[in-house]
Amino acid sequence: MLHVASGAGVLHGRIKTPDRRSAEKRGHRRREMVKGEVHNFSRGSIPRNIMSLALPMTAAQLINVLYSVVDRVYLGRLPGHLALTGLGLTIPIVSIIMGFANLCGTGGAPLCSIKRGQGDNEEAERVLGNAFTLLLIFGAAVTAVFLWFKQPLLYLFGASDATYPYADAYMTIYLLGTIFVMIGLGMNPFINAQGFSRMGMMTVALGAAVNIVLDPIFIFALDMGVRGAALATVLAQGCSALWVLKFLTDGGRSSGCGGTPCGSRRREYVGSSPWAPPALSCP
Repeated sequence: MLHVASGAGVLHGRIKTPDRRSAEKRGHRRREMVKGEVHNFSRGSIPRNIMSLALPMTAAQLINVLYSVVDRVYLGRLPGHLALTGLGLTIPIVSIIMGFANLCGTGGAPLCSIKRGQGDNEEAERVLGNAFTLLLIFGAAVTAVFLWFKQPLLYLFGASDATYPYADAYMTIYLLGTIFVMIGLGMNPFINAQGFSRMGMMTVALGAAVNIVLDPIFIFALDMGVRGAALATVLAQGCSALWVLKFLTDGGRSSGCGGTPCGSRRREYVGSSPWAPPALSCP
């Protein structure tokens, strides 16, 4: 189940229902107040609040470039230039896949933030759940369509009889991992929208690091060539997707608290959305 964190990145103050406030212990209330100070963007310097979100998100975009750069660096060391050319032919299809992921992520995250700012966490959770469902649907549809039409599409994008086998090898494996790309890229904006921009940056950094490590192993050590580059990318995206899902479903026990006491970064789940479990709290 996917959830929205109340108090994390709220523009109009910390969201908290009266019945839950009365039910919590004094220690939990005190820690919740600390968390509210951290993510209440209605207080403090506006430029500072903007930079605290913008810098990690900008760094995440730069790190995301490493996926294609690293693949090209390693494939460029293979004999000839056909492997590198074949990889370049897949860029339009990869961009289309990323576009569908951004359709749900960048479209749903602002709606989620608006509902949370209005204090309607139940509706915010519904927006998040619907976005996740759309990502699964788009992922399955895009995978099926591109697997069926990949040959004419690759030739349309400039493939030749010499370069097509390389582009086909990379694209086939990449398409089988489309769902990881959709979840990792499409759900990450919901983390940023709740004020956890550093955690969103870590999502991208984790995938990039895994890709850097696995690329030489699969491409050279296991002699998989272009297939190795695609497999490394898919596994890296899978790690990012698991990281995102863990953060959104672990009831506030995320490993990304950076040493902060669990209560000070605890995320509460309110509302009766079918995507939300009962309220969870740190011990």
